[in-house]
Amino acid sequence: MDFVVEKRKLDKEIKEIGKFLQINGISEKLREELQYGKVREKLLSFLPAGKRECSDFELNCYYIMFAKRLKI
Repeated sequence: MDFVVEKRKLDKEIKEIGKFLQINGISEKLREELQYGKVREKLLSFLPAGKRECSDFELNCYYIMFAKRLKI
């Protein structure tokens, strides 16, 4: 019985995280703005050298974090 209760709680939390990511435009697929050009270069310049090699998901997150500095 405890397993069923815990699974329901976990499922609910996963849905909430999914909603948050969707609202903030964060996904696994790289945003179109970051695929080419100056926006990607400028965003990467904000990151320490050790963080510039990152996944598309991480880059999307950084894009949201630095949106104001990117003047979007």
